[in-house]
Amino acid sequence: MSHSPVIAHLLYPGSFGGAESVVRSLAVGRAAAGRPTHLLAGYRNDADNPLFGALRSGGVHVTPFRSRGRHYAGEIGAVARLLRELGIELLHTHVYRSDFLGYGAARRAGIPVVSTFHGETGGSPANRFYEWSVKRLFRRFDGVICVSEANRRKLRKARSDGPNVWVVPNGVAPARLRDRADARLLLNLAEDATAIGWVGRLSHEKGPDLFLETLRRLGRSDVCAVIIGDGPEREGLETRSRPSGPALHFAGGVPDAASLLPAFDLVVLSSRDEGLPLVLLEAFQAGVPVAAFTVGGIPELLTPATGWPVQPGDIDGLTRAVAAALEDPRERRARATAATALLNTRHGIEAWVDSVERVYDAVLASARSGAVGVAAS
Repeated sequence: MSHSPVIAHLLYPGSFGGAESVVRSLAVGRAAAGRPTHLLAGYRNDADNPLFGALRSGGVHVTPFRSRGRHYAGEIGAVARLLRELGIELLHTHVYRSDFLGYGAARRAGIPVVSTFHGETGGSPANRFYEWSVKRLFRRFDGVICVSEANRRKLRKARSDGPNVWVVPNGVAPARLRDRADARLLLNLAEDATAIGWVGRLSHEKGPDLFLETLRRLGRSDVCAVIIGDGPEREGLETRSRPSGPALHFAGGVPDAASLLPAFDLVVLSSRDEGLPLVLLEAFQAGVPVAAFTVGGIPELLTPATGWPVQPGDIDGLTRAVAAALEDPRERRARATAATALLNTRHGIEAWVDSVERVYDAVLASARSGAVGVAAS
C-alpha cells in the first residue's frame, strides 16, 4: 500500500453550517479509507463543539486550540507548532480566518497548504473586503479547490484563477435518515400536513427573507413551513414573519438536520449566492424534491428533470414553482427519483474523497519537485 500523507484540516467552527458539514464528511470519509486525518479547531469559548465528537467517532484526530482573537502572529506561531508536533504533511484550510492564518502557519512549518473556496457571504463592507483579500491570497496557495464552476468563475474575475485551482464539487456521505413519522414528530408537524422545509444559516446571502416573502405570496393556510437553522438574522425574521399564509415554525439549529429532511414534501433554497450547498445534495439523497434559485453551482445539478429551478431573485417564479410542486405529488416523486439517481452517479463520498486526494497528491508531488505550480485538472 502506498504512503498516505498526514493531512490536517484547519477550521474555526461556528454553529454547524456548510463548511462544518463539508469538513465533517470529507475528513471522516478520508479517515474511513485508512488515511491519517486531523482537525485543528480554533475556538474562543467552546472547547467541546459537537462537531468534535462526530469527527472523533469517525476516526479523525481532533486537536482544539484557543483562538487568540486579534493576536494573529502568536496564533500563526501556535498553529505552526501544532503542525510540526503532529507531523502534518499538508494543511487544508476552510473559510477566511483559517485561510489567512493557516497560510502563514503552513509556510512557517514548511508544508504545502490547500484551501477550499466554499463561496461568499457578502454582507458588510468589512466582510466583502475580507472576501476580496482571501481571493487575492489564493494566488499564493499551493492548491485551491472550488466546489463549483461558478466559484471558479469568481476567482477568474478576481484574477486568482490559475494552474493551482481545481474544481471538485462537494459530495455527501450516506445519511441515517429518520422515517417520515419520526422526523415530523421531532419537528412538531402533523402527520398529514403538507410541509415545506428551508435549511441553512439565517444570513443575508442565504435569502431566508426571500423565503418568507415566497410564503406570503403563496398564501396557503393549509401548508406548514419549517425553517431549520440559526444566524444573525433570526430575530428580525421572526419579528417580520406574518401570520397570514402558511404556518411557519423556526426550529433553530438542529444537530444532524439532514436526517430530518424526510419530514418535508418540498425543500426550498432561496439563496442570493452559493457555492454548492450541501442541503441540495442532502435533499437529493433523502428523496425530497427541491425548488431553488439557480445561483452558484445549483444549476449544475438542479434542472427541470431533477427539481424546480428558478431564475435568481425571481420571487414570483419561486412562488409558482412551489405551488406547482405542491399540486402534483406524482411529479414530485418523479423529479426526486431522478435527483437521487444523479447524486448517486456523481456525488458519492468515495469519489469525492478520491478527487480531493488527487489534489493533495499533485500538490505534494509539486512541493517535492520544487515546482512553482501544478497543472489543474
